[in-house]
Amino acid sequence: MMRKLMCLVLPICMTGVAYAGSGDDLAKELNNLIRKAENAFFSGHLDEADGALSEAAATLASLKSQDPGNKSLGTLETKYQRLKDRVDQKRGQGTPAPKTAPPAAVTQAAADSGALKPGAVQALANAGKEMDAAEASLAQARESLAAQDFNMFGTRIYKAEDKLQKAKELLERTGRSYKVGPEHAEVKPYYDRFGALEKEILAAKEQGESGKNQAASQKQTAAAQSDALDQEWLPRIQAFIRPTGASYITYPMTNDPQKLAEQDRTLEAAQRLMGDYEKQVPAGSAGPQLEQAAANLRSAIENYRNQRNAGLGDMQRSVEDELAQWERRFEENKAWKEGSDRSLFFVGPEKLKDAAQRIEKLKAVSPSEAAAFSQRLAKLETENRGWVEKRKAWESRPRPFPEAKMTSNALEKEMTNLLADRGWKVERLVIVDKDWWVLNGEYRYMQAAVLSKDGEGPFWSYVSFKQNQHLAGYGPTELWETQQKIRLP
Repeated sequence: MMRKLMCLVLPICMTGVAYAGSGDDLAKELNNLIRKAENAFFSGHLDEADGALSEAAATLASLKSQDPGNKSLGTLETKYQRLKDRVDQKRGQGTPAPKTAPPAAVTQAAADSGALKPGAVQALANAGKEMDAAEASLAQARESLAAQDFNMFGTRIYKAEDKLQKAKELLERTGRSYKVGPEHAEVKPYYDRFGALEKEILAAKEQGESGKNQAASQKQTAAAQSDALDQEWLPRIQAFIRPTGASYITYPMTNDPQKLAEQDRTLEAAQRLMGDYEKQVPAGSAGPQLEQAAANLRSAIENYRNQRNAGLGDMQRSVEDELAQWERRFEENKAWKEGSDRSLFFVGPEKLKDAAQRIEKLKAVSPSEAAAFSQRLAKLETENRGWVEKRKAWESRPRPFPEAKMTSNALEKEMTNLLADRGWKVERLVIVDKDWWVLNGEYRYMQAAVLSKDGEGPFWSYVSFKQNQHLAGYGPTELWETQQKIRLP
């Protein structure tokens, strides 16, 4: 009999344990569903919020049925209903929820001016704290609204409403439990504050909704304007910054005057376009793609200028260094005296021609610099002709025939034959170098003095011969260079 009784008691106990646990579990699940719906609502996902609320309604019904005395039931039901009203209002599925009703009042007979019981005083203090929290959340919501952070605004205004609702519940509980009316001298300030806060929160909500709609409209207008600007300006700007563009800005070809002039015209067109862009496109109105394209074009223009200036600097230095060297050497020539060991400096025709060509290229890059260099070069050319004539006169003055520094019958005969083959009438030939001068890997050379005769009488000249170097040694002797005629004294 005892065993049967224990079997009967055990299931009943287990059922009781499961029942207690199931109510708390349902409350927890209901709270999670309400939070899920809140997050979806404030993120603008109304369908998702509505779905979560449908699940919450079923769970709420189960909680009421299974555990009607659950300590969280009243709070969760209030949260659910308040959020459901807001979602329905947003979706246009019902009339706007009425303003929060003032805390229920008790009969005027109970609203006398008698002293409050300690429990009532504590309840009012707690209601004040909830209203403090509501005011703080409202202030934060206004900050979010000023920053146009509408998602955060929604979260904070909802928190303010939630705190105000808790304050309302405390005031109503005070009236029910302690029979204190809203006109009681110590209670009235709390009711007055509640009413003022309710109006402020409602006004803030309306302001937020208006601001959100206005921001959305402005965003849509700005997007349309941005698209129009992209269509107008992007193709024109990309023509200069894309490698495939018709007017792509490339590295300046400072060594090609014709190409550089064409590039400069492209740059001028790009600068005009940027000037028009900055005048016609208000700051902040262009979209990110157009803004980036404009920034890239500004950078391309700046880079071209810098590279062109750098190329110009190289060209200027090249000409400047050479002209300055010639001017310095010509100044040193002024100290030269006949009979001195030092030779006069002069510039060969090829070097003068090369300098003139470089100045001509510079003209396309910097006409003013080129003009200044041309004037200096013209002056140097005139001075150079004077030094060439002076050197020629000195080197062609009458002098005795030189003495031999080296004797080689075979080499002298080979040199004489080479000159005779060129029409020289060689009366005498001596080698005036002690040995060959060697330029490794290329050739070696040697100078001789040759005595001959023309219609004006006897003369002699310095004549140079060379032998090119090959893998097997040096090749045959060749006539290399003949200098001016020198008369005998």
